[in-house]
Amino acid sequence: MVKKTEIALLYDLLGVTAQEFYYLSKNADNLYHTFRIPKRRGGYRVISSPADNLLEIQRAIYKKILEPNFYPRAYCVGFVHTKSIVDNVMPHLGNDYVLKIDLKDFFYQ
Repeated sequence: MVKKTEIALLYDLLGVTAQEFYYLSKNADNLYHTFRIPKRRGGYRVISSPADNLLEIQRAIYKKILEPNFYPRAYCVGFVHTKSIVDNVMPHLGNDYVLKIDLKDFFYQ
């Protein structure tokens, strides 16, 4: 019996062939559609949306690798399915001040 390599197991887990994975990894920059949407207070937000085949792989990575291995700290609220805005507010109740900031272009290099 032939033992599969780790990369072959990854292809199986993600539901892609080696050729598909290679193509997606080498062409990722060309597999996004970029557009702008208006912000409530003026200006625009730039959105880069992946092509369907790349999105499928990203979702598989999230569902089969990242999500099952995500163990957030107790004080972590953002992107935790079991937490809500109420969980975010509760530790701050009774404080005289709460600082709210928006880091401009936080995700840009």
